[in-house]
Amino acid sequence: MKILELIFPNNIKCINCGKEIESEKVFCKNCENKIKIINSREKINNLNIYSPFKYCDIIKNLILNFKYNNKKCLAYPLAKLLVKNYNFKNIDFITFIPLNKNKLKIRGFNQAKLLAKE
Repeated sequence: MKILELIFPNNIKCINCGKEIESEKVFCKNCENKIKIINSREKINNLNIYSPFKYCDIIKNLILNFKYNNKKCLAYPLAKLLVKNYNFKNIDFITFIPLNKNKLKIRGFNQAKLLAKE
């Protein structure tokens, strides 16, 4: 392997299955097709709740790896997936809810903060 290939890899892989994909993509076509976009909006206890996609195995694994396996590198692909599937018109800013101090100590980072920054 050449040094330039280490610094600038040209084989971008699907974050779910590892199959090679185009550089601007996050998932291969097969994995992308398994994610069901639902754009669900509900009001629960006077709070507007939004879910861009169904909680399938792919999404579940990404979120669990991001939160509990210290996979901070998943912040960008998850943010990209959210941005792609949500209409951010009429939104002044995106923020996060501070993480409980004990959970922050265990995880070492606030996943919601990383996601909001992306």
